Amino acid sequence: MGSSGEEKSKKSARKAQLKEEAERLGITYEELKAQKKEKKKRKREADNLSQDNTAFEGGQDRELEKSRLRAYSGDFDEKPSNDGDQQPSAKRLRTRSMDKAEDNAKVVQAEKSQSTEEWRKSHNITVQGYGKNASQKFEDPFIEFNDAPFNASIQKTLKAAGFERPTFIQSQVSSREMAR
Repeated sequence: MGSSGEEKSKKSARKAQLKEEAERLGITYEELKAQKKEKKKRKREADNLSQDNTAFEGGQDRELEKSRLRAYSGDFDEKPSNDGDQQPSAKRLRTRSMDKAEDNAKVVQAEKSQSTEEWRKSHNITVQGYGKNASQKFEDPFIEFNDAPFNASIQKTLKAAGFERPTFIQSQVSSREMAR
């Protein structure tokens, strides 16, 4: 039973050390604890990938994933400089989703700068009415879902489902065609 008391004293000493480190970094104990937990989780994921890699041949992709996880898990390992009241910066590495979002924003900006006719021509879309609607003027396309007259819950659902922009045909539909 004596070992239980030793474990408690080790645990309280470790907690005091973490609290001191958190104070030095200028963050709360809970934030530091969460960072340490996340770091440990990433290291465990990287180690699991390493073990999986030995089980499979041609695991170069797994090695790349492992190195990516290892690089990311080092974010909070940097020693803070003792420059006074500067806050430690947890650098955020670029991700593929960040690059994709930037590329998407550039495409959207370029498409919005085009006239409606130019946009339709560049996407090989021909819109024309028949019969009594032959002279009808059609609405401008919706380049983004935000441009469409959907309510907020539909827009949120579309974003949550992973749809960034409507397809070219969806961009051109209007009024009752949207409900089909």
